[in-house]
Amino acid sequence: ELAEERDRAKELANDAKSQAKKATENAIRADAERESARRNLYSADMNLARHSLAQGNLGRASMLLQRHWPQSGQEDLRCWVWRHLWQRAQGDQVDSMGPLQTSAFSIDFSPDSNMFVVTDLSGRASLWDVASRQEVATLPGEDLQGTRGVFSPTGNYLAVSRYEGRIDIFDWKSGKKLRSLTSIDGAGYRQIRSLSFSADGARLCVYRNRRTRDGSELAVWDLHTETPLFSTRLPIGYVSGHHGVASLSPDGSIVYVGNGTELRAFDVDSGEELFEINCHEDPVTALAVSPDGKRLATGAGYTDTSVKVWQADDGTYVGQFDGHSGWIPWLEFMPDSKSVVSA
Repeated sequence: ELAEERDRAKELANDAKSQAKKATENAIRADAERESARRNLYSADMNLARHSLAQGNLGRASMLLQRHWPQSGQEDLRCWVWRHLWQRAQGDQVDSMGPLQTSAFSIDFSPDSNMFVVTDLSGRASLWDVASRQEVATLPGEDLQGTRGVFSPTGNYLAVSRYEGRIDIFDWKSGKKLRSLTSIDGAGYRQIRSLSFSADGARLCVYRNRRTRDGSELAVWDLHTETPLFSTRLPIGYVSGHHGVASLSPDGSIVYVGNGTELRAFDVDSGEELFEINCHEDPVTALAVSPDGKRLATGAGYTDTSVKVWQADDGTYVGQFDGHSGWIPWLEFMPDSKSVVSA
């Protein structure tokens, strides 16, 4: 019996060794298969990243490249191809600030360029100091998606839109709310998409989307009399709070609107349409007019992430900037009209 038990124990030990060997071999085989799959994915992603860069989609290229940062204990597969593509995917930005609590929705500089206001997707509006790159104040208001803020070129006024259609006017130096404009009825509409003052602060452009496919509305208001100087309805095929934007020329005589995939211009006093061009593959989400009134900048999303520049008088294409990793909700020219800030 002792001999039989020894033989049985020996047999069990041999079986255990055999199973352990098979388990080791299977683990080695699985590791080899995972490594082979990782190498195949690396090769495929390098090709996709190269294709994305050729299309100007830096965001997708960056995402594909970031997937191949090596984990602890992994072999680093990145070669000169990865480093070359990574360098190309960095874009044209000079500096960055943040992070914010959630995605930025709009940005605008104060007349002296020492401050800027940032609004985000939660409806929060905050003031930032340019020199220190630090947040210095938060403006009171409800947490309503799609808030936008814009400084008046004269005085201390800051207009902030609310989702339901109200516009709050603040003294931005003190942070005190002065009054709310309620003459613009927001019932049945999405949030106000854009606000734009004329250079003298006397006119305010308001662009808002409807909740149906009936289109959007564009209006220019005289702030002294609180009456509309110009208004029109623009039919579009996109029902989204992220599409469509408008801005006034510095003298308030022309209103520009990115509606759908088109860029259009109207004379405020006569109502005449000055030009209409197809400017992006995707619906326009951002528009800015240079302080000298000579250039326009437009942005879109989600596949077309470039910032394009146009002649303001006739809509002639000038050029574009690449560098965004996603859709572009806001653009603003610096006071010298030579640089563009985007969010």
